[in-house]
Amino acid sequence: MKKYPLKVFLTFFPPVTIAGIFLMLLPRWKGNGSENVLFITSIIISFLLWFVFIRWALAIRETGKMLFARIFGGMPHHVILGRGKGLGEYEWLGAKVGINTKLTVSASKAFFAHKPFLKFRYAMYLSGGFLLNALLVVVSERIIYYTISPSMTSATLAWWVWKTFALASAYIYLGDFIAPVRPNYGEDGFPSDQVTLFNLWKTPIENLADDFNEIYYRDAHDYFKRKNYPKAIRLYKKLVNDEDETRKFNSRFNLGTIFLREAKFEKSIKMYESLERMISVGAFGTQAFLWHMELAWNYLGLGESALAEQHARQAFLLNQNDEGMNILRGAIFIEKGELNKAYPLLKEVTDNSFNLEDRLSAAIFLYDCLGRQQSWQEAEEYKQFIEDYSAYLSVANAFFWERAQKNANLSKKG
Repeated sequence: MKKYPLKVFLTFFPPVTIAGIFLMLLPRWKGNGSENVLFITSIIISFLLWFVFIRWALAIRETGKMLFARIFGGMPHHVILGRGKGLGEYEWLGAKVGINTKLTVSASKAFFAHKPFLKFRYAMYLSGGFLLNALLVVVSERIIYYTISPSMTSATLAWWVWKTFALASAYIYLGDFIAPVRPNYGEDGFPSDQVTLFNLWKTPIENLADDFNEIYYRDAHDYFKRKNYPKAIRLYKKLVNDEDETRKFNSRFNLGTIFLREAKFEKSIKMYESLERMISVGAFGTQAFLWHMELAWNYLGLGESALAEQHARQAFLLNQNDEGMNILRGAIFIEKGELNKAYPLLKEVTDNSFNLEDRLSAAIFLYDCLGRQQSWQEAEEYKQFIEDYSAYLSVANAFFWERAQKNANLSKKG
């Protein structure tokens, strides 16, 4: 996910609120304001600060939970701040922190694997946010009282600021009783801390202990979907020999897919071939189509067209209507010299597909096909399309594009 640090800063310090506070400070400058002016501007500034302190209190709550999780033997996993468009994903204390535009809700999760004193440790983790918020409210009050405003009158701005912060900190906990479900990482939602804490006494301890391999698996799949392949590879490698058959199969399969996308064809083949028995006799036969397709692409990348055709035939028997299947068949027809069969398959995808990656892939092989047919005018149109969108080429497509250009150069010389 792309990061927008300036937008993150402005989310926690809204410009309109800051500007409003500055305007309210002007009448108070150098004590020129009357008691009424001081009182009214204090109220307005506090009202503006409410929308800032709510955001801060949410962040403090989740920070407290992650700190207490770490202290009491848990594994901080993720923090979600806000809804709406993502402004970036960061890492802190080993947890993924996602920050979104509408900072009105928050959620976080830590996992615990060891059972001794688990309910106590889990309770401390759930209470961490409240305890840190409460601590900051007390500390800020003491700082204001002893160093800024010992009088703490209703006309004193510091008193109003502190009171607003204290109310905002309390509000986010009261709100959980009204709306006790928060957004979750990869799921619809989960109960708030208060609800979970209230039900903790009757929750079986087995339900609190987590399987870390399942956590690694979910994280790896999340990284895989967002094409953060280095992190996905690191986690999937932990699971290639997992006792759970589903996790083991999908980890190996997705590693094979990643290696193919990165044009590491031999590594990909090795990973896919390790799944042959599970595909043929196990419960994963539904993945046979993709398995044959991916192997065909790998062998095509290595220039072993006979093996590529063998797997492509098997894939075609399982699914004849897949768009990617037409690209693969077109590529293999080119290798066999059957250019008239390749052209309509590839042109259909290039001209009509809604998927940019598929269109680029088909255009690459169509350019190769047209070059071999010496149809350079039409080939140049597709070359221009590929160059216009070259930033979107995957590593594998870039590999095939380089090879197609070499073939074209040979055709021109021949």
